[in-house]
Amino acid sequence: MGAVIDGEVLLLAFGVVAKLVIVAAVGATAAKRPRDRVILSKEAITRISRLSAAVMIPSLIVSTTGASISVQLLKETVLVVVFSLVTIGVGLLSMQLWGRLFVPASQRRSSLWQVASLAAAFPNIVAIPLVAVVSICERRDVRADYDDDIATCARTGSAIVFVGSFAWTAIFFTYGAHRLRTIEAAESGAPAPKPAEAVGSCVREPINAALAVGTAIGLIAPLRRGLFSVGGRSPLRILGGTVELLASPTVCVAVLLVGASLANVDLNALAAPDKSARDAEAPPPPPAKRSVWGAVYAVRGIISGFVIVRLLAVPAVVGALEALATATVPIPQARLGRAVLLISSGMPTAQIMIVLLHKFGLSQQASELSFLFVFQYAASIPTMTALISSVLNRVY
Repeated sequence: MGAVIDGEVLLLAFGVVAKLVIVAAVGATAAKRPRDRVILSKEAITRISRLSAAVMIPSLIVSTTGASISVQLLKETVLVVVFSLVTIGVGLLSMQLWGRLFVPASQRRSSLWQVASLAAAFPNIVAIPLVAVVSICERRDVRADYDDDIATCARTGSAIVFVGSFAWTAIFFTYGAHRLRTIEAAESGAPAPKPAEAVGSCVREPINAALAVGTAIGLIAPLRRGLFSVGGRSPLRILGGTVELLASPTVCVAVLLVGASLANVDLNALAAPDKSARDAEAPPPPPAKRSVWGAVYAVRGIISGFVIVRLLAVPAVVGALEALATATVPIPQARLGRAVLLISSGMPTAQIMIVLLHKFGLSQQASELSFLFVFQYAASIPTMTALISSVLNRVY
């Protein structure tokens, strides 16, 4: 039985990553072909990223949060929310420790390291876990908690995934957005944003407004049902359906932009110091053109940290803390909720990071991060397989 389950999980992990790779390859091709007039020019990538950040991502947040959040669900998934925060905190601290131990000081001043150390803390907490939830609900011992109904199990699991994304969104679009603005200021030579300016920017951020609106909708049950109940007859359902339609291309667009950004990566610029550091140093001689493997070797400390911390260290620490919490804190939690939070902690970095880097004017850093994604997502096939198998055995 164990071998069969492992085979199913392997197919799940491989299938998820394979889909992302194929879509990214389409994006990369569109950024390079046809040669005389590419489909996805650098300007087009930036404009689509701005559209996604202003319209698609807020729509996704409103639709998922508004349809999923409820007082009852929050009570049943307290640990999911708490451990979404823990996952981010462990990722941030682990990357700082990794940097001090394994990344040269000169590279720690680069925007690549600053972006990678932030991105490694924010896993793909929605798109991949949603696919995983639907698949694991096909197991009899998982769906047994839901009267052996796969649809009910999958619907509940999806709601739990979105509850977990609530904390991710709140932290990224406050703390994370401030970090990106600071990096952008360093690259442009502008003064670093002041805390008061950061607060004002966060308040004006459309994605934060979407989080507030989605939460309010979710907590007002009649409004939630009117907007997002499938098959509902309320006139509000037209508005809710429109928001869902605007949200539907978000993940695909993000992955296309990952591929397009990767096609534009400048291997010679990988891990170069940011502008403020370059201005303080004597100008270096022009570098020889790097090969792909030369670039990999040059930033091996950053690549290995981006992979090991996100896929191995964080889920290991979160798993230990979750075991301690469930053994000592008398909070009733659904088994599916425990499985979701543990699986989510070991997912690769969210592709939406690429969209947001373009939004903040960090297109070169988006291309460099896409380069790191290649190694992380390739490594995630065996790590996701092992993680999902171990979580199912542990929880069920």
